[in-house]
Order: sequence, then structure tokens, then C-alpha cells
Amino acid sequence: MKHILGNTYVLEGSTNTGIYIENDKVYLIDAGGSRKILREAVESFYGKEITLLITHHHSDHIKNAAYLQKTTGCEVLAPIGELSMVAKPILESYILFGANPPKSLRGDFFVSKPVNAKPLRENIPLKVIDLPGHTPFHVGYITPDGVLFSGDLFFAREILKKYSYPYHTSISLLRETLKKFEKMSYEIVVPAHGKETKDPSQDISFMIEAIEKFEREVLDILNKPMVLEEIAIEISRKFDLKFPKGFWYLFRSFVAATLEDLERSGEIYENSGIWRVKE
Repeated sequence: MKHILGNTYVLEGSTNTGIYIENDKVYLIDAGGSRKILREAVESFYGKEITLLITHHHSDHIKNAAYLQKTTGCEVLAPIGELSMVAKPILESYILFGANPPKSLRGDFFVSKPVNAKPLRENIPLKVIDLPGHTPFHVGYITPDGVLFSGDLFFAREILKKYSYPYHTSISLLRETLKKFEKMSYEIVVPAHGKETKDPSQDISFMIEAIEKFEREVLDILNKPMVLEEIAIEISRKFDLKFPKGFWYLFRSFVAATLEDLERSGEIYENSGIWRVKE
């Protein structure tokens, strides 16, 4: 358990878990990292009341939530727009595939165990910040110490270099969120994937550059009309991307988000599933 500021800590892992301790109460933010590390931390909180706060429904953020709920009886709170996906995680795979999902979208990375979560309430000591873009109802949490746990608002550069593209379901929403984020007040930001930082601007700039690079590729590829899947295949070949089981559908979703953003800016248009560049 790494100390950040005041009563704020983080459990570092593939997905970081934030911790804020207030007297006999402990607030955890996301539960997607190592179960062993999480279990050891929870054992050290013996006798304290635990509340788990969720930034969004993706499995890498809630995969240990059902375990925590079962072993500690903790209350789980999530943004109201994310509740159905937390309660029925298979819905994420339905959305990615567009129908009853295949085997590749039924593994642990995509489908965690269902969680009995309740809507976020006002009487918690952390401030809830709407940060949509990665998912439509994604939130972050600022502790009274001024530490912002930003979930998947942005990804550290080393993460993006590894995965090539920054997965967001709405780039247009993300752009608006980042404008508001520039004006937010905090001491330290802890992303879900990466190290804490006092200045995330370089990571965010790197992410935006990666998005704009993909959008330029889309415009280049659309020298002839194409459907979404054709565009995604062409870009994946250009970047020589390899997809672990099920990850093709995440990539296709990200390409769809770039198409919507380009459509919103008036550069392309869609008719009967076929995308074209505006003359």
C-alpha cells in the first residue's frame, strides 16, 4: 500500500485501487488489480467499514468487486448510468459484438462476476467528478487530500506505447471532458493504469496525438467508401496490430468512436453503414 497524501493511498497493479481512510471507514476506488494484494490490504483494515466506489463498469475495474462484497459485506457504489453493466457484466460483450457474444468475449477480461451495486450517494467524503468519454457515465473521485483517482480518463504514455491505441467509446465526449479537466483543481492525479503525477498534461497530449493519428489514417483509408469492419481491418494492417482473444472487438469499437468524432466534425458521413469522406 503506497502512501500518496494525507489519508490517501494506492494499491498499485495492472489496475490501481485507490484508498481513502477516514477514522473507522475505508473507501476503495475500483477493485481490478491483484486479488492477493487486495485481500492483504483489506485484512489490515480489520474492524473498519469498507465502501467500494466504482469509476466505470469495465471488468478490469470490477473483477474483484463480487469477491470483496462476499468476504467483507462492503457496500458497492457506482454511477447510476453504469449500474446495469455492473450488475450484468455480460452486457459489455453484447454491446461490443452487437448480439449474443461469442466465446472470445466471454472470458474473464470481458465478463466479471455480477455485483450488487447501489447508485452513488452524496454523503461520502470523496467528491464525485463526471469524466465521460471512456464510457458514457465514467467518473473520477477526489479525496479530501486533493488526490484525484481519474480511472481511465487518460492512460500513461508507457501504457499507450504498449497497446497502440487509447480505447474510448466516445472521443467527442472525451474532448469536452478534457477541456473541463484542464480547469479542475487537484494536488495529484492517480490514473487507473500508470503512476501518480502532479502534471498529467504530457500523458494527455500523447493520448490525443495517438487519437488524431488514427483519425488521419481513417481519412486516408476512406479514399473509397467502406463499412466499419473494412476500415478497422485496414488500419490494423497498417499498424501491424495483433489482437489477444476478443480484443478485435475493442479495437473495432475504438475505430467506431473515431468515425463518430470525424462525422461530428463534418469530415465524413455515413449512409446504410457505408462511410465516405465529404467532398
